Amino acid sequence: MKLREIADQFQLECVGDAELDINGIAGLREAQSDQLTFLFNTNYSRLLKESKAGAIVVRATDRIDDSKSYLIADNPRLAWAKIATLFDTAPLVMPFVDPTACLSDLASLGDGVAIGAGAVLRAGVEIGEGSQIGAGCYLGEGVLVGAGTRIMPNTVIYHDVMIGSNCLIHANTVIGADGFGFEFDAEAGDYVKIP
Repeated sequence: MKLREIADQFQLECVGDAELDINGIAGLREAQSDQLTFLFNTNYSRLLKESKAGAIVVRATDRIDDSKSYLIADNPRLAWAKIATLFDTAPLVMPFVDPTACLSDLASLGDGVAIGAGAVLRAGVEIGEGSQIGAGCYLGEGVLVGAGTRIMPNTVIYHDVMIGSNCLIHANTVIGADGFGFEFDAEAGDYVKIP
């Protein structure tokens, strides 16, 4: 993809070689001549001269090396995040329910939902439209998941938890577990679990 195409798509000013081929993104130190990076913290300005990046997303005031190509943005980090979506290699998940998933008859699935292998959805679970539940996930009774949310494999969500729309929950996360520990009851000589 040409640098000018990226600039046009995200309404950014292109300075330098507009015909430069950009094939990916990387950090300021790691970027190569066919990659785009960004500078949002001027404490790292010294790295601009050392960077091998083909182009750099910066504020207009942060251009210090005229031999480099730039995309000018008011918020370089935000612009870079948006540009990064062009190079996202995450596989597209099609709507399906894996036959090994265990869904309660009282669970409700919105349109376009994907449920991975071995996932367990208990009674009262509601999954919003277009959401993805990864392999091996457990969703307890009454869990509500908004539309467009992605829950990665082996995540556990305990009962009555509400997850919003367009959320991303990474693998092996536990949500809704107690976390207040135990308190010793000297009279009974035992610990009482705090739910």
